[in-house]
Amino acid sequence: DKGWLANFIRQESARKHGTMVILQKLRQKGVPEGLMDDAIGLLEKEMPEEQIAKLIETRYRKYDLKDSRQREKAIAALMRRGYRYEDIKEV
Repeated sequence: DKGWLANFIRQESARKHGTMVILQKLRQKGVPEGLMDDAIGLLEKEMPEEQIAKLIETRYRKYDLKDSRQREKAIAALMRRGYRYEDIKEV
């Protein structure tokens, strides 16, 4: 059901989960591959860079991003939330 899929994606995005985490949760729920393609389309419409920038400004503001060690910690934390490395590097 596409309505449920769109709603689920909105909820998970509101929880600040990235694309990879959302797709993993959909797989765990047994969503068919056809609907997974639709999910990928919906997820690509959203701007993960904006979500990443917000998280860096709020949750990860304690990290000094000029220090390479702390920057790597912030990147690792964002990747655990499901954001792709390429998207994180753009921010």
